[in-house]
Amino acid sequence: MRKVVASGFETIDGCLYRHQINASLEDVLKLESNRHLAGLPNIVPARTVINVPLDKPVVKETVNLWD
Repeated sequence: MRKVVASGFETIDGCLYRHQINASLEDVLKLESNRHLAGLPNIVPARTVINVPLDKPVVKETVNLWD
């Protein structure tokens, strides 16, 4: 599991975007270690620790339309 820290004046998904993490907000909020995020306002306070699940490998699929 990876941890990121919010810098303040940003939402949880904004923090994920700033750290270039490809995880949905729902995946982050489902983690038991992120229970503390439920009581926070939309703009999280500075230095809030957000636990992020490990990135899922991107599956690249090739589709051939003329075969």
